[in-house]
Amino acid sequence: MMADIRILQEQSQQLQNLIAALTETIKAVNGRIDEQTAANRKAFADQKLVVDTLANDIRVVREKARPVLTAASSPDSMWPDASTTYRAASAAWKPSTISATKSG
Repeated sequence: MMADIRILQEQSQQLQNLIAALTETIKAVNGRIDEQTAANRKAFADQKLVVDTLANDIRVVREKARPVLTAASSPDSMWPDASTTYRAASAAWKPSTISATKSG
């Protein structure tokens, strides 16, 4: 009977040691998870900052490009002489009639 109690005490002590080791391991894993969470949070914040900066830069470029794009959409505003010359040349041009002759 005493031997059985001693065996149970040893097993109980081993179990307590394993539980203590498991507790320490869980604490270490939780610490690593917290570190990774903080690193992910920082990475996402940095990424958001980059995206916001790019969006702002694109907005500025669009605002600066708008007058140029508007002018480019109307050829008369960029080359008024060219459109006048084209209209004058078109009005002056008359298609010639070519008569086909058969040689026989």
